[in-house]
Amino acid sequence: MKKENPIWQPLGSLFSKIRTKYNNLPYYGLPVGLDINLLNQHLPKHNFEKKIKNHKYTHLSGWKVNCAYRISLKTSSGYRNYVYKNAHYSLRDIPALTNLPFTPGHSEYVVYKSHNEMNHYLPTLYMCNQIAYKSHYQYLFEDLNNDYYQPTTLHCMIHLVNQMKQLHEHMSEWKQTFNNKEIFTYDSAYSKDLQKYIYNNLQAFQAAYNSEILAKHFHDLNESLTHHSELLSQYTDLQMPIHGDLNLSNIWLHKTEPKQFKIVDWEWAGMGAPHIDLVSLLWNQPKPVIDHCLSIYAKQNPWLSPGEHQTLFLSYKLERALLNSAFMAAQLLGPKQKTRMQLDKFIEKSLQISIMTCDQLKK
Repeated sequence: MKKENPIWQPLGSLFSKIRTKYNNLPYYGLPVGLDINLLNQHLPKHNFEKKIKNHKYTHLSGWKVNCAYRISLKTSSGYRNYVYKNAHYSLRDIPALTNLPFTPGHSEYVVYKSHNEMNHYLPTLYMCNQIAYKSHYQYLFEDLNNDYYQPTTLHCMIHLVNQMKQLHEHMSEWKQTFNNKEIFTYDSAYSKDLQKYIYNNLQAFQAAYNSEILAKHFHDLNESLTHHSELLSQYTDLQMPIHGDLNLSNIWLHKTEPKQFKIVDWEWAGMGAPHIDLVSLLWNQPKPVIDHCLSIYAKQNPWLSPGEHQTLFLSYKLERALLNSAFMAAQLLGPKQKTRMQLDKFIEKSLQISIMTCDQLKK
């Protein structure tokens, strides 16, 4: 057996650190699960097998080891960019799914396979393959980075809040085209099961990392979550199709047509209260922005009082913050995987948001 030259070992470690720090560095070739034959099958008019000169890709996902990539294909006429999503939902790939009362992923497949009423909001889709039911899917999309941008300003935020009612109306029309059992329902039963998931995972995290925040606030957080589950039983008529993870990183506004926007990552889509999407959209926003956007949303949806809208918003924010904490705690405590995120810091920040939200609910 040929002995490895020790001179190259530090260099390999250095390159690994550089790639981790500067995560947009490209890899040459194509990611796992994608080849030229598959590209030609779904993009036949380009005939890449003859025209392609080289290909490279960059990793787009945050904490997932494998998922989304930007593919750059160099041809004689220049580069063509696409986004390839190779989504795995097995416990080996995502340990945090263990005992989670909902397995994400299949809802996204349903959205893209029955998308007639949703075309306005979806990127152009070239490939949509279900490799294994509820555990492995592959997609090939247009690269929205060419004509769209991700919103950052208050003006964009207000625009998106104004569009939420119309988005949910289009989704309700889309829901009529398929069997409702194909997507998950975020109801009070889900919230009760989720509370057990959160309790167990945060207890395990506390035992492993001795979190000062959890040691001080765990009992109050669990009590508030219990109250949240009881509150939801009073609003069973709020169920409608929702995105489930409508944060700003999943929204793309057109560069020249501001009223046009696209939404990606429909893994958590299901039937639930629209406030779940509002929570995701306003995540990490300062209180004045949240209050202003809530007042806009309440005026558009007068079927609840402004106070009820705020209570539901805060309740779902508490649930999401604790879910984020528990989910990443389970991921951190599972088999070690490479990730670009500092999971322990993410967990602590999510717990801080939980505590602030819990205090607001008590006022």
